[in-house]
Amino acid sequence: MHKLITLVATVSLLSFADAQTETKTMAPISRVAHPDQSGTAAFVRVADGPLFFSRHVFARDVTLDARGQADQAFDALGVELGQVGGDLSRVIRLNAYVAAESDTPAVEAAIAARFASHPPALTLVATPLVVPGARVAFDVVAAVSLAPAPTTVVWTDVVQIKVFMQPFAGHPIAIREIAATFEGGRTPPIIVMEWISNNPVEIEMVVSGVASRPAAPVPLRFPPLAGKPNSPRYSHIAVVAAGTPLIFLGGLNTGPGVAHREQWKQIFERLDSTLFEAGSSFRHLVKATYFVTDSPSRGVPNEIRAVYYDPAGPPAASAIGVKSVGRPDRAWHIDMIAVPHPGPR
Repeated sequence: MHKLITLVATVSLLSFADAQTETKTMAPISRVAHPDQSGTAAFVRVADGPLFFSRHVFARDVTLDARGQADQAFDALGVELGQVGGDLSRVIRLNAYVAAESDTPAVEAAIAARFASHPPALTLVATPLVVPGARVAFDVVAAVSLAPAPTTVVWTDVVQIKVFMQPFAGHPIAIREIAATFEGGRTPPIIVMEWISNNPVEIEMVVSGVASRPAAPVPLRFPPLAGKPNSPRYSHIAVVAAGTPLIFLGGLNTGPGVAHREQWKQIFERLDSTLFEAGSSFRHLVKATYFVTDSPSRGVPNEIRAVYYDPAGPPAASAIGVKSVGRPDRAWHIDMIAVPHPGPR
């Protein structure tokens, strides 16, 4: 399966969902558990194959506490995954969104209980939610057995859209306008987050390149986006060649009480170590998402990326201003997707 990673304004990742499907062998998954957080992985590696990107999933009963809502949402996710030839044990990436920092411990307990034997790479942030009364929502990436039948690349190959916007109260308008773009066809799952920014909106698209089946000579490349030259700190498009495994890294942050500049140094040191253990490197990062809370310190990421990234091929990236990364005294949280470096492990 050929994977195209594209965005509007910045760029993101790949894979599947369409009305016409065919059954495939599910891709093998390998996981390395996070040493300090039960039910989560330091990284998850999945071979090339069909991947499912879900919608935002909520509990049916939003009068429940955060733990009850999390458990109910996981049950709903299990049902959705069953419809595309998967289950919760095939989840690779779990994105958790809490309405308040105080809900984080209960949500983490639910994750630890549900994913103890098959931990996904977890990213957790705080944001307002589109369902009134909801304490938590999830979306997932999972390896499944149903894949889209090959066609030409069209709008229906958009498999997930993430909207980062302010003011957040305008989210019904954003969802309506996006749905209108796909009028007459399948509207892809839409994930909406609050964006603390001077700009009103940024949209990130996940696109399948299943129609472009022939393998490329290199596992990862960063073609330019027309009218938007790549920066030495980020790319607009990343393309992963057919047959290339993907590595999803668990979200990285630091402990409390660490100065902001030191947080970035520690995060990238941990990222360096995790990439090494996963059989990858900074030159093989596909997609980076930075959740940031402190605007005056945002120059620090540029400094540190200049040290670690290859300016000729930095990852596609989104930098999302948030009120909280889900835990007190943390200013930053990042998650990454990579491919293996060439050569034997």
